[in-house]
Amino acid sequence: MLFNSYSERTKCPECHARVKLEDVKLARTFPCPHCGATVEVSDAYQRTMTWTVAILALLIPYLLGIRSWLVLALLWCPSMFILFFLWAYAGKYLLPPKLVRSVVDRPRFWVSVQGHDRRVTQASWRIGCTSGIFP
Repeated sequence: MLFNSYSERTKCPECHARVKLEDVKLARTFPCPHCGATVEVSDAYQRTMTWTVAILALLIPYLLGIRSWLVLALLWCPSMFILFFLWAYAGKYLLPPKLVRSVVDRPRFWVSVQGHDRRVTQASWRIGCTSGIFP
């Protein structure tokens, strides 16, 4: 086998069972195949993946000889789509993601706190939920 199916980083944070890399979804959340707990890929991994793909989507066409900024800008979105697809299916074997607990049914970007709409990140949502700020 070319790639290992398991990684030390892909352990369920609830039951500590090893999760196959084939079962890891880079989507929002997914259930642990062993205990059914809702888990997700860490925010740091998702940010790193996003920035790496965004930079490579500009760098690869440039290194292939495309020097026009207009053409690079037009190729950027299709290049990102292809690189995200490749990362989702092959990149996680090279750099396995860390799995973290997920808070079920939470909004991704906006939350209303005492009548005011606030933009929140996943990390601040977790902090707010554990400290009692958010319901």
